[in-house]
Amino acid sequence: MKKSTFVLSTLAAALFLFTGISSAAEEQVAYTDPTGVSVEFEPDGSDWKRISSIGEAELTFTDRKDIQNARRKAEMQAKAAISKFLSEKIKSEEVSEELTKTLSDSTLSKAGTDKTANRKTVDTLISKISNTSEAILKGVIVIEQNEDVTNKRVTVKVGVSRKTISVANSLKKSLSEDSTQAQPSGGNMATQTVDEPPPSNAIRRSKNADNY
Repeated sequence: MKKSTFVLSTLAAALFLFTGISSAAEEQVAYTDPTGVSVEFEPDGSDWKRISSIGEAELTFTDRKDIQNARRKAEMQAKAAISKFLSEKIKSEEVSEELTKTLSDSTLSKAGTDKTANRKTVDTLISKISNTSEAILKGVIVIEQNEDVTNKRVTVKVGVSRKTISVANSLKKSLSEDSTQAQPSGGNMATQTVDEPPPSNAIRRSKNADNY
């Protein structure tokens, strides 16, 4: 009897977990711009949730310095794409129409709102994002780095959410406080040359890559 109860409890828990994952996947609403910038919205379409972009750079020599430079270039490219989207593209008629269509086909249509109401909601959402673009850009972080040495290519994904914006603001405040208490340090640090293995393919992801 106890064994049967345990099995049923385990199955119930597994079913609950699976249902939760399925629901979360169904509720995700996102718009992807032709430039590669992706905007994910809250399930009810009332506000933005996450914004991400991917930058890419080619490798020439495939040594460590080359990889570092390519990572930096790809990261800057991805951040620049988000910046341009927030300052220019999001205000365009084309993006407004696409956002209206995206939300109309998902959350807003479920609520029974008409196209006019949808467009008003989107216009409000666009204004909200545009007016906070400076704060949004400060919270952009690196989510994933893919060093494809074989194909001589590096891709970097960056993203921003309210969580990362909050962390960026806290870090800025902390650094500001620390700078007033910093003391000069004396002495020289000894350097040591270490032989490193040749670069190879590698994918590095933030520990919160799926929930930043």
